Amino acid sequence: MTLRSTMLALVLVPASAGALAGSAQLAVVPYGSAGSPFAEKWQSGLFTSPGKTHNAALYKRWRKGLAVQVLDANGRKLAGSVRASRANNGDEGDQPLAFALPKGAHKAPMLVWSGDAVIDPVALVSEPLGKEQVSTLAQAGREKMQQMAPQRTTRFTWRLGMPVARKVVESEWVMVRTPVAVTIEGSADDRGWLFQVYSSASGKLACQEFGHPEWTSGDSGVVAVTAGQAFRIDGGAALYMLGEHGSGWEDSEWAIYDLATGKALAVSH
Repeated sequence: MTLRSTMLALVLVPASAGALAGSAQLAVVPYGSAGSPFAEKWQSGLFTSPGKTHNAALYKRWRKGLAVQVLDANGRKLAGSVRASRANNGDEGDQPLAFALPKGAHKAPMLVWSGDAVIDPVALVSEPLGKEQVSTLAQAGREKMQQMAPQRTTRFTWRLGMPVARKVVESEWVMVRTPVAVTIEGSADDRGWLFQVYSSASGKLACQEFGHPEWTSGDSGVVAVTAGQAFRIDGGAALYMLGEHGSGWEDSEWAIYDLATGKALAVSH
């Protein structure tokens, strides 16, 4: 199962029975106080896409002075506002939105939204892995790397490092990051990693991706996922994660993922 953004035509993620019927437009602040919007909106328990949307029209939703709520990387909820909104000129690293936030009271990455939806943080805690879990995750990782090997035009080998796991509190889901050192034609490179999500209840893997800061999406199977904070929306049972969604060569977007499936429900613009 992959974390591909091609799932974005219309994503139906029903909220649990009795959940609030809120709506929100969302954005991400990867660092500082500048960020990018998601085209997909949360509406009555669903992430929906408007289809093809011109960036200028998308940014106009975020008018100057618009009140927003913020969930920072420490799980704190803050109040802020839109300080500026402009068309993205395509420059590398350009962020089309700027927010006014409380000084010194926030830590990036941050999820930003405007609307009446209620977004609540879910804590992440370190999770020790037993030998059986490490073995299962390593075997899945080796299979992932073996699938990629025929796609490479140059000979390469790999070695998995020690996994680091974080459990999503009051849930079955555990997020794991494992360093991957590769050797390509004799040249060593230790910047790769595997991102995996597995169920502590069933022991089954929900998803996994291999990421690398320079390998591009043209390399089969490469989607650089880095986990951020977890949250719920409108009291629903579904768990979501804000995280990076990279395609190599510093081309990194951000996405909102469904933890149970690994699907990218929304990708930043």
